[in-house]
Amino acid sequence: MLNLDDLFKKGRFSHPKLRYWESLAAKERTVPVVEVRRPRDGLGFGPTSIVVTVADKAGVPIDCDGEPWEPQLALATVERGWPAPDPENEAVRLGLLFKTFFAQPEMRYGDGYFSSVLVTLLLDSQLAKAPPVAEVLKFVRVAPPGDSPSKEDCAENIRAVLSRAASLLVDSLNYTTDQAKVILADAVAYYLDDRFSISSGRILGLYQ
Repeated sequence: MLNLDDLFKKGRFSHPKLRYWESLAAKERTVPVVEVRRPRDGLGFGPTSIVVTVADKAGVPIDCDGEPWEPQLALATVERGWPAPDPENEAVRLGLLFKTFFAQPEMRYGDGYFSSVLVTLLLDSQLAKAPPVAEVLKFVRVAPPGDSPSKEDCAENIRAVLSRAASLLVDSLNYTTDQAKVILADAVAYYLDDRFSISSGRILGLYQ
């Protein structure tokens, strides 16, 4: 039975697999490692999965278990402080989560206007100087957002998402600020590449 008092308790997203991985890690007193697998398949991608490995204290894997990509499940692994196997894969996990984080402002302002404000904000930020972001942005073409009252509100929503991502990297996953800056830039580049189909366009020869 649903207990209303339970709804007001501060808790974390629960999932059968999360409880299973947590119990294994608790016995070994280790931290699970989370890898996102998203293989290329032609111009697109094959099914995305989350693969969680629990190892003993010697680093020997005792369990390796996969689940189809689910944003809430992936976010829960981040909030629990379970790192990816390397910074590159960390950027993929965060880049895919950006789709979920940006869903609300994208729906509120519309796909085209959101894209316009997003690109404008990034071009006017230090992120635009990061090589992976700069490499993607040079192929992105959007109409300028103009001076609408919604522009700053939309931009503030975008800044809030980027700030949340930075906080997850530093506070939940315990990366240093310098490490987090690199991962954040790679994740933004990954998200932009996906959003504007830049890699697919390059495969087709549309971008040189």
